[in-house]
Amino acid sequence: PYGLRLGTRAESEKLFHEIIRKLKKDYKGWKVGLITPNRELVRNMPFPMRQYFFSHGGLKMTLLAGNVTP
Repeated sequence: PYGLRLGTRAESEKLFHEIIRKLKKDYKGWKVGLITPNRELVRNMPFPMRQYFFSHGGLKMTLLAGNVTP
């Protein structure tokens, strides 16, 4: 779920950052894919991710794909 189903924008951003922290802590070396409607979050990724832009249900989305690096 994303967008309105996750609550406010601030709540959505908090969840995204918690996911990133968990990935960095416990999933180093794993391949990961994340989808977000908030392109601002993409700028602060702590590891390199390829970006793919698409629309879904009228929302502009970003798929992030890459490896979790230490």
